[in-house]
Amino acid sequence: MDENNSQTRRKCSTEYTREEQTTTIKTTIKQKCYMIGDSHLRYIHEEIIKDSQVNNKIDLNTNFIGGYRLHQILKELLPKSIQKNDILIISGGTNDLYRTNTDDIKTTINTIGNLGIQTILISIPPQDCPYTNEDIIRLNTVIKHQCEEFQNMHIINTHTFIRKHHLARDRIHLGRNAKIWLSNKIIKAIQELMTRPRNNHSSDHPNNNNQQQPNNVIQHSHIEDLRSLSTRKNTLNTKNDYKQINNTRNQAKHTYNDKKSQKEHSANNNNNSN
Repeated sequence: MDENNSQTRRKCSTEYTREEQTTTIKTTIKQKCYMIGDSHLRYIHEEIIKDSQVNNKIDLNTNFIGGYRLHQILKELLPKSIQKNDILIISGGTNDLYRTNTDDIKTTINTIGNLGIQTILISIPPQDCPYTNEDIIRLNTVIKHQCEEFQNMHIINTHTFIRKHHLARDRIHLGRNAKIWLSNKIIKAIQELMTRPRNNHSSDHPNNNNQQQPNNVIQHSHIEDLRSLSTRKNTLNTKNDYKQINNTRNQAKHTYNDKKSQKEHSANNNNNSN
């Protein structure tokens, strides 16, 4: 009798232990995030994953190449494995300034939007040169308006929290504090997107060709549409290309100086009249 009771207790104990082990095994599914772009992303990955709470919730993959333009970033750095439930972060546009015409930039933005992925686009950061900043603001405005055509495109406006004294020694790239602030902005944007319902990442642009595709499938054929653009841009003669850039910059500089002189002249006249 006692032996039977002992066997029963051992059996019950074994079953309870097995059940307890089963209920304590949990699988944490992280939000996949892909961050691609130009050299402005250097050290950003490291700053983001310093936040343990964020690092426990997202699986962040980063790939950047300095000097890349938007169409190169999209065509060469976008992972083949990316899906619509993932989050895409892009830093680009700085190297398009004075080098890529507006229509080509709009084409690239449309291609990104038509992927249907929730995308965070980091605007072109300010630089030390005031006349260059005027052109940066113009290009950022073009990019912003084009992104507004898509519900899945979101802008981080770097000009709201980065000033020229936040730049690195080269006066183009971001200094340490600016990178920390940008990382925090990216984290906040990711967290906001993670609170939204999943499987609802389609774009509303009239040219969107993804509507008849399975919910989580990316049509990489859109990226191939940029092949001719990449080929045309890469065949430009480097010497002539940079000559054109310098001419455009000099023209912008003269325009800025002329406006500045006119303002100073007008201010002096007002002071003299008073």
